[in-house]
Amino acid sequence: MFDDGFVWRRDLHVGAGRDFATLGEAARAAAPGDRIVVHAGRYGANYLERLQGTEAAPIAIVAAAGEAPPVFGEAGEALHLVDPAWVVLDGLVVENCTDNGINIDDGGDYATPAGPLIARNLEIRDIGPSGNRDGLKLSGLDRFVIYRCRFLRWGDGGSGIDMVGCHDGRIVGNVFEHTPGNTEANAVQAKGGSRDVEIRGNRIRHAGGRGVNLGGSTGDAYFRPPGVGYEASDIRVVANVFVGGQAPVAFVGCEDECLVAHNTIVRPERWVLRILNERPDLTPLTRGGRFLFNVVVVDSALRTFANVGPNTDPASFAFAGNLWFHADDPGFAMTDVPNDAGTPLAQSDALVQQDPRFVDADAEDFHLRADSPAIGRAGPLAERSVDFDERCYGNPASLGAFERSAGT
Repeated sequence: MFDDGFVWRRDLHVGAGRDFATLGEAARAAAPGDRIVVHAGRYGANYLERLQGTEAAPIAIVAAAGEAPPVFGEAGEALHLVDPAWVVLDGLVVENCTDNGINIDDGGDYATPAGPLIARNLEIRDIGPSGNRDGLKLSGLDRFVIYRCRFLRWGDGGSGIDMVGCHDGRIVGNVFEHTPGNTEANAVQAKGGSRDVEIRGNRIRHAGGRGVNLGGSTGDAYFRPPGVGYEASDIRVVANVFVGGQAPVAFVGCEDECLVAHNTIVRPERWVLRILNERPDLTPLTRGGRFLFNVVVVDSALRTFANVGPNTDPASFAFAGNLWFHADDPGFAMTDVPNDAGTPLAQSDALVQQDPRFVDADAEDFHLRADSPAIGRAGPLAERSVDFDERCYGNPASLGAFERSAGT
């Protein structure tokens, strides 16, 4: 990360009796190389315009060490950063916002994206609670990392993280948890021309209608770059854990290169995946997705494995090397991937009705036991890097989100 090892030139302290009473005051005084240290307390809304460090001298907004984290909220939006660059957010809590928790955008100038930016160790909770209200709203943000944050209960029609026209991003090691039974929300959504975003090593529990929405439905005026013609491309969903939710993943208006691989998916409530198109006027159609080397455990709540909508190209999808286990049907069998459109979804090298042998499924410990059939069963994959625990995958790799080498 771009702040690794950086020695901050000056600390600006925010809080009662400190250098600045509000974050906004400190941000207006900040220069490249400064660290804004926010002390324990409760803070309202903050609008931060053009807070910009440099590659050699970033700017950080951090929670004071050794204190309770500062809490921003009880507002429409707790933080709104317009056209930030080389900025770090670390250790803040955001709660009880009626709009979005944190909003980061390019100020409407699509030629100059916001970013780079790091958001680390944040907790964003109890946003909305109704309507399209997002924990973290990102529009026109490039070169970003969202790392080890917690997203709890965002709007019932919104997203934990909602990206519109964002590029070159990494969303890693976060926790997303909504309310069981929600049918409309998403944990993560990448749409509006979003490209090159890796979503890896996250725990996504009862996230709502779609755990990760690879694409979506965006008005023409909001695509970045304008006229790009696809909702999403090169979105990689790798080594995550999904528990519950209506559908862990949905391919929606995404073109070739979208990947869902090495995830552990446990007891989805309706479908394992969806192939949809909510902007049929755009070409290409939803096509060319890959669903590879996942461990999938379902039960009798499942309607079918894949929900396929109109104006899509399901035959262009690749399914290979997945482990499928039905916990409530000992005699379960499959050849092609079952779906509700009656279209052939051919797959190869599947392990069907083999118990993955988790360490403790009831406690949601989905590491593999030494006798798991998933160990060492994955084929080659160029995009493979590290597993949920940030350990290197073996060669050959294990299926699912957790590596366990044979004999260990």
